[in-house]
Amino acid sequence: MKRIDSYAKVLSLLASKKLLEREELKPMIIRFLRTGTETGNFHATAHYRSMNASKKIGSINRSDSAYHKFCSNNLSHDHIVPCCVQYDMLLNSIEKDEGSIKAFMEKFGRRATITREENEKLSKNSLSRKMPKGFYEKGNKLYNNPLARYIETGIEYEVMPKRKSHD
Repeated sequence: MKRIDSYAKVLSLLASKKLLEREELKPMIIRFLRTGTETGNFHATAHYRSMNASKKIGSINRSDSAYHKFCSNNLSHDHIVPCCVQYDMLLNSIEKDEGSIKAFMEKFGRRATITREENEKLSKNSLSRKMPKGFYEKGNKLYNNPLARYIETGIEYEVMPKRKSHD
């Protein structure tokens, strides 16, 4: 069973017991959303990379661990939809069955490697822990688009090739 399957199963069980809404469990559930979509070498298994991060990395072919170490020392790891936003969406926007939660985590639990300057740009635009307004507005080009923060702030990105993950 893949990691995300296990986490979706636990979250659906918590939902069936009406435990997702419990304020004292909120930090644990947010952590579950985070860790359910990560691996140990999170930079090496990121789904996206900003174009500026690609320039800093260059074309050096590195092992996953060397790549992760370089990125950790020089770049930022970002959940493209902040985990606190994912939590709110989990409570308010989706069905709570295992399959729906898994699909939700697969779509909104993606991660990117970005530059520290781009991370600061998200912060300066008050988007480090929230999504832009258009993300929530039906008919808006940003509606439900996990990459809405990057589009809103002009962060150019590329989709990363699928790497083996040890989940």
